[in-house]
Amino acid sequence: MLQVVKIINVVLNRAPLVCALFLVTVVALLTVSAYAQGGKKTASFAGTWETVAGSATKYTVRLTQTGNKVTGSYSPRNGKIFGGVVTGNKLTFKWTQDGGYEGTAEFIMNDEGDGLAGSSTATKPVSVTNSWKTYTPGPPSSFAGTWDTKLGFRETRLAINQNGNKVTGIYPDQNGSIEGTVLEKVLRFTWRSDAGSGSGQLRISTSGESFIGWFNKGSDPDVEGTRWEGTRSSEIMGFGGKKVGSYGGTWIVNESGPKGAMELKQSGAAVTGVYKTAKGIYDLQDASVNGTILRFVLIPRSSANTVRAGELIVDGKSFKGTIDGIAVTGTKNP
Repeated sequence: MLQVVKIINVVLNRAPLVCALFLVTVVALLTVSAYAQGGKKTASFAGTWETVAGSATKYTVRLTQTGNKVTGSYSPRNGKIFGGVVTGNKLTFKWTQDGGYEGTAEFIMNDEGDGLAGSSTATKPVSVTNSWKTYTPGPPSSFAGTWDTKLGFRETRLAINQNGNKVTGIYPDQNGSIEGTVLEKVLRFTWRSDAGSGSGQLRISTSGESFIGWFNKGSDPDVEGTRWEGTRSSEIMGFGGKKVGSYGGTWIVNESGPKGAMELKQSGAAVTGVYKTAKGIYDLQDASVNGTILRFVLIPRSSANTVRAGELIVDGKSFKGTIDGIAVTGTKNP
């Protein structure tokens, strides 16, 4: 650096144009040098990433980054990530997981900073290399409703309320409650009761009428514990034990303008369906019943329409409520 200063002093005695060009060149060289040494351009890999290894094995990867050093974990299989080093947009690291597996891997961050792609090589107990990349999860399944369940050998009713991918629930066995997040067909949760606390996971069936999973007394929901299975209750009860209003069927809807029709299907407190109006067709999403109240989001099938939200209160074969603040009424079509 001292030599650079001496050179600059010499050049300052030359013509101004030459001086300016020289200083620009020095600054550019120093900037390139800083970039090459992993200065300000080191990519950030910190965060939670949904990934798939090979063709189908899905992992949730959690990374922590300090400077260019990275550690982390992934689940399921109790994966540990360590010795991670970031160079530019490339992360290399070592990993271990249950079953005595260990190996190395690398991720390359995309230009937008919202996706990873790379590979993982197992060195023990076998040698194999797989691709490993992020993916966009599908929509969360609906766990909303009431379930007849078995906690090990104990029977209890579980009432679940769901908003998007966020879940809360209660069960009377030892004053239990759960709170969690749904990723595609899997609900990962923490639980509390008079017996203590822990975590677990439930996987819903393709039909949406049953689930199977476990709960444990640790903090990792992917560590298998005591079996927990359930089927949707034949007694329709809502969150908190309230009786759920019946919305299944076809409804003639009076909104502003011409009449529309709602075609709804109900399973427990969970509702799906379609709303057909003169202005367009909407699909119901995040729809669940709490007591006699149905709350939902309307997703338009046409880009010309906007997302809407509604709330209805049913009374036998009629309902009233609002959609985006506009009063609506409905009567059940025989």
